[in-house]
Amino acid sequence: MKIRNTVLAGIVFCMALANLSAQQVVPLNWQLRPMFDSTWSIAAKVPGSVYVDLRFAEKIPDPYFGTNENKVTWVDTSSWEYSTEIELTKEQVANPLARLVFEGLDTYAEIWLNDSKLGDCDNMFRAWTFLVKGRLKEGRNTLKVRFLPASRIAKSAYDKLSSKLPIDERVIPRKAQYQFGWDWGPKLIGAGIYKPVYFSFPQKIEFRYSSIRTKSIENNTAKMELELHVQASRKMKLNVKLQELSKLFRLTNLSWAVNKGLNKILIRFEVPNPQLWWPHDYGTPYLYTAQLLLEQESNLLHQSTTKFGIRQVALQRQKDLSGESFLFLVNGKRVFAKGANYIPMDAMPGTVSEQKQRELLLKTRNANMNMIRVWGGGMYESDRFYELCDSLGILVWQDFMFACSFYPGDTSFVKQVEQEIKYQVQRLKGHPSLVLWCGNNEVDEAWFNWGYQKSYGYSQLDSIRIRKEYEKVFHQLIPGMLNQLDPTRPYHASSPLFGWGRKESMTHGDAHYWGVWWGEEPFEKYLEKVPRFMSEYGFQALPNRETMAEMGALSKPVTDSVWKQHQKHSRGFELIEQAMKRYAFVPNHIDDYAYLSQHLQAKAYKMAVEAHRRAKPYCMGTLVWQLNDCWPVVSWSVLDYNLRTKASYHQLKTSYQPIALSVSIKDSAILCYVLNDAQMLGADTLTWSLKSLSGVDLRQGIRPFNLIQDSSQVVLKLPLSDLEGFRKEEVYFQCSIKNQTETLLLSPEMDINWPTTPILVNWKQQGKSWFIELESTGLQKGVMLRAEIPGEFSENYFDLLPNEHKVIRFDAENEDSLKLHFRSLNMLYNQHKNNAQN
Repeated sequence: MKIRNTVLAGIVFCMALANLSAQQVVPLNWQLRPMFDSTWSIAAKVPGSVYVDLRFAEKIPDPYFGTNENKVTWVDTSSWEYSTEIELTKEQVANPLARLVFEGLDTYAEIWLNDSKLGDCDNMFRAWTFLVKGRLKEGRNTLKVRFLPASRIAKSAYDKLSSKLPIDERVIPRKAQYQFGWDWGPKLIGAGIYKPVYFSFPQKIEFRYSSIRTKSIENNTAKMELELHVQASRKMKLNVKLQELSKLFRLTNLSWAVNKGLNKILIRFEVPNPQLWWPHDYGTPYLYTAQLLLEQESNLLHQSTTKFGIRQVALQRQKDLSGESFLFLVNGKRVFAKGANYIPMDAMPGTVSEQKQRELLLKTRNANMNMIRVWGGGMYESDRFYELCDSLGILVWQDFMFACSFYPGDTSFVKQVEQEIKYQVQRLKGHPSLVLWCGNNEVDEAWFNWGYQKSYGYSQLDSIRIRKEYEKVFHQLIPGMLNQLDPTRPYHASSPLFGWGRKESMTHGDAHYWGVWWGEEPFEKYLEKVPRFMSEYGFQALPNRETMAEMGALSKPVTDSVWKQHQKHSRGFELIEQAMKRYAFVPNHIDDYAYLSQHLQAKAYKMAVEAHRRAKPYCMGTLVWQLNDCWPVVSWSVLDYNLRTKASYHQLKTSYQPIALSVSIKDSAILCYVLNDAQMLGADTLTWSLKSLSGVDLRQGIRPFNLIQDSSQVVLKLPLSDLEGFRKEEVYFQCSIKNQTETLLLSPEMDINWPTTPILVNWKQQGKSWFIELESTGLQKGVMLRAEIPGEFSENYFDLLPNEHKVIRFDAENEDSLKLHFRSLNMLYNQHKNNAQN
């Protein structure tokens, strides 16, 4: 077999530094086989997952299709060996600093080089580095990575615990918790080399880490700090040069003495008249590009470019008359956080393309979201992910990887955590988008509210010990390390501050409100339950039709085994149908069922988001659960597994606009709010009218107002008594500012006399774009378009006003003919009415 090597000049660490000081050799042509069966092996992709390789070789069926998840469980109980061969030169073999680096291994692995064991790995959330001088040979070298079954190792250790920890053995390994199954994800525990692996052959020096951070901004000058971690082959003096490419600032000939081994270099510099980095809806996420050079005498040892942003961030938590605030300040300005919770994009780590990752984050920004929370039951994301957030102006709330359980507190486990925290903080701290470290997801809430102490039979001494172990990690170890490694970024020990069953959750800190869904409460409860910062809430909806087909559920009722496999919440369909009965009815056809579920999800998110924004500045953030999926599934997401948009995505895009119009009924009056997170201010006008469903004006008016910066303001309060004399089920309220229009039904949807007038649709093609024209003589609510060819609609899930001529652009991926389908609430209810009459 011919062996091919790839030699790279650089590794990307914090802020995309290209390291020219070390030659790298990336092993290719990997093979995968079961460790205890030498009769077969298959080609393997690295980075990747054993599942993907086995699927590609047709050793297993697609775990995401039908009920195949149940047919691949044997993969998780098997041991797997990755192997490859590489050719090395005499000079590489003689290099005293030669290293083998794995940026990510999932999870329990033995590393073998030329039949010599280098060591064991047991943490998915850190890189593993091995010095290999004396282990290499000129010519062909054999590298093997042997993965042991995480489930068996974890179960063995779990069974030895003196006090069992919730929920099961998943808490033992430092491994992505969602891989053990969640109420939106499959149980595919897996294994694999899920991040890059390479041999590094440094010359005189080698970069390990690098970051640039803002220390302060005073008198229109930013005081910055460059931190470099450099491995040196011997003691020497380095000259450090940092040049901003537009020549706004310059550092030259700063001499720094380094010793043999790993050195930490801190260099402070100033940037006059800095251009600040902002979240995209508050300004420009400006990134500087600088060139970094390291020289010894006249010899260039290292040259790289780096991007960095200048910004300051704070989390304001102040006691007030209502409780305690929870709001982010960026460059001294308060920011209303609008966004969603992010989970890993695939159940199989290492399989997400950069293109798909970029598409997700572009859709996040295009939905007017300015924050995502990287949830603690998943994974720390790739460097590319945070670089994209930097460039797109998306704030990142970063959980450490702990969720919904208690964790061991023994010395070995805590040491693992310490190594993980150090690695991840050093890797990520240079990103201006990252604005918060959070210790865990719902571990504190689980302790106080979920009854684990009783259900697991803890004694008083057990409870004291486990609580002390919790505080040791999340109140001592992590904040202590952050104080040393990243002192300018805020830390929040556990999200939420109080559980949703406690009254303090609405007055102090951040909240996860699950009264709607888990508590079976109506959506209107969101109008009452408004906290200081809502960091989780949600309602489930089915995915889109194409995704249904890809998982083998198309045309099947939700009682089918395929749907049950792809609905991981034990009461999911029951709770969806409970809401359907409350607000509408339960459709018989799966397409109608999916459409109504998405409409109800959008209705819930609209109600919640706008209640949160109307309560500004009492409430200063709203993050829906959840942004995305890790496989085709029924879930709370607004983007399904293949990033197809649900109705709720389009509703959030509207409700998250920097200047948004919101209409509600309270105390027998219609209230029209203008929600302004932008810097715009000045005179404006709101127009309103009461209309028949065919668009005839029955009442109307104009209300001038002054737009106030950074505000939530009521610009119209209209008593319902002023609109009497008309049947509520035959009219609707409409108000407009500039290019925004909101409609409000005055009766429940199920009572409306929905117009039966059709939607007239025409479309024409220009290249790969289609322009779709829609009209109707009656109000059409919740119009949802679907094309049979891949592409994106400029707008979807919208109201078509009576006699309005609306044009929607569809950008297709190819020039195939367009086959268009559409639905609306009118069609849904009128069809149901006709079926009932027949």
